[in-house]
Amino acid sequence: MVRLALVGGAGIFHAIAFSALLNEKDEEGWKAAGHWDPGVPPLEDAQAVAIWDPDQEKAKKLAALVRGVELVPEKMEDVIGHIDGVVICDDVTQQHQKRCRPFLEAGLPTFCDKPLSRDPAEAEAIIALAHQHGAPFMSCSALRFARELDEAREGLAAIGAIKTAHAVGPGELVFYGIHPAELACTLLGPGAESVHHVGDAEGHNIVRVRWADGKYLVLQVFEDIGYTFQATFFGDKGFQHVAVGDAGAFYRNMLQHVVQMVRTGEPPFPPEHTLEIIRILAAAERSRDSREPVSI
Repeated sequence: MVRLALVGGAGIFHAIAFSALLNEKDEEGWKAAGHWDPGVPPLEDAQAVAIWDPDQEKAKKLAALVRGVELVPEKMEDVIGHIDGVVICDDVTQQHQKRCRPFLEAGLPTFCDKPLSRDPAEAEAIIALAHQHGAPFMSCSALRFARELDEAREGLAAIGAIKTAHAVGPGELVFYGIHPAELACTLLGPGAESVHHVGDAEGHNIVRVRWADGKYLVLQVFEDIGYTFQATFFGDKGFQHVAVGDAGAFYRNMLQHVVQMVRTGEPPFPPEHTLEIIRILAAAERSRDSREPVSI
């Protein structure tokens, strides 16, 4: 059994959802609290045995709703020595990544929730710290592991070489834009070289990303559209559309890859791929402000 710690965000959606996907729930208490039910069973080979949050009452409240939690410490570092790996959860401050350091320095396999950072230099430093201490490291949007994306792969093979793609999602450009960006970049791969924000209204982000090999991505992140994550890939032989809706599946699949990383010591994809997505989004912000293309 892989022993994990959930660090931060105990009163926020991700940490709550992750705990339900790692541990058996107190069904009655869970329902009474009004928490989201992922609709899938928890992983069989892993468990959150520690939960930490700067608000210890929130950590205790979450720990009381799931079975198997042994430790709710006052200091997050106190989980070291009791766990095999750590899951650092998004707490909506976009500062959760600053909690990585003690775990990476301890060489622990570490998952850092999205976005790794708004600042590419900080993201690069975190990845460098992981390499320095030999700590397996992973950060991503869970949409990288969407069931619908996996199901579309056979069709994607039939459309030939991808020439351009279109990805859409709601919310703020970086905090939520990472979802459609990761959905598209998972298939487009690394190699983006320039970004141009061409949106013409506040909260209407239209971003054109060019790859070194000539591929394009048009990324639209609109703050005033309904909840949806979609991407369409266009090849020289056809196209394939992907609409993601099964959150229980993509969160569970992502956590399964985290567990595999803890077991094997090998991340499921190079963390440098995450760094490139962060660079794309940061460049999109700079281009939005300057109205000029930005090189990555």
